[in-house]
Amino acid sequence: MNNTSSTPTQSAKREEQVQGRILQGRILESKSSDIEKITQSGSYRIFITHSQADTEGKEFFQKIFSQTNTAGFWYSDHKIVPPHSEKIINTMRTCSSVFVILSPEMENPYTTSWVSFEIGVAKALGKNVWVFENPERPENNVLVPGADAYIHRPAKINNVEDYGYMKIINTGGIILPKSMSQIRVTVGHAKPVLINNVLDPNQFGHIGNVTCGNKKCKQSFFRATLKGFDSYKCPACRQPMRAKN
Repeated sequence: MNNTSSTPTQSAKREEQVQGRILQGRILESKSSDIEKITQSGSYRIFITHSQADTEGKEFFQKIFSQTNTAGFWYSDHKIVPPHSEKIINTMRTCSSVFVILSPEMENPYTTSWVSFEIGVAKALGKNVWVFENPERPENNVLVPGADAYIHRPAKINNVEDYGYMKIINTGGIILPKSMSQIRVTVGHAKPVLINNVLDPNQFGHIGNVTCGNKKCKQSFFRATLKGFDSYKCPACRQPMRAKN
């Protein structure tokens, strides 16, 4: 036995300190000077997985993040020098969750390989993975295994404050919806807290937990579809699903 091991109280205190630093957006375990220069002013930072060619998706979320204290981290904007794999891991450690912005532009081998890498890192670090898709854009078949939530987004938004999932963004994506009216929040080893009315039922037609019917997938996730859209694709295997299921 190692006599220098920490006591349960010391371990819990250290975990609390680490979690506090993560939620303040500080860089942890980074050996790269260019990573260490990245700072954020909000309480949370969300890692954005996307295609650089998807200007529509980026403009949509930049508008949303500009109206909140939560920062969206767009890795490609920081001109970080390679190798990228370790720097992505170190950066993601400092983020509260991961948003995947699905788009037709993602469907090229180079982009999909990095998307797969980033999703794997996110799941290994215990981050919630949120998948957003504009149902009015052409379909794509980019797979996001392990997705925790799949949410429709409109093409444009006028009043950011009234948008249906702003509470998800304002809490850094650490929440994970369990039903139409409740979400479960877990920070470190803290006791889960229930928050009501995180999603606006007036904007979403079908809200709730579902499991993919594909026998080779069976991924369970939370989904919210916009009104007027009764079908969507499973984010993990892209098999068509009906919102009534």
